[in-house]
Amino acid sequence: MLQMHGMGSFNSHKFLGLSCGDHWKLTEFIEDHKETLKHDYSKLTAAQKNMFVNQVMKKHIENQKIVHDNPKAVQHDMLTSFAAMD
Repeated sequence: MLQMHGMGSFNSHKFLGLSCGDHWKLTEFIEDHKETLKHDYSKLTAAQKNMFVNQVMKKHIENQKIVHDNPKAVQHDMLTSFAAMD
């Protein structure tokens, strides 16, 4: 089973049967390898499954984009709203 973090010198293109520059769509990869994925996942211990869930959650949190409000735009909207109330 592959680790979620870096593969080091592992050549993922050869493993996945792709030529350099080709890519899999995740949904297609899952559909094409569903049985193998299910079989391999069923062999994992509960601790290994939890480890993968934790890694996925960490990656999800790391990849979240933080959106900051533009203070000038917020102030403008607030002043416009208060002016409209008068």
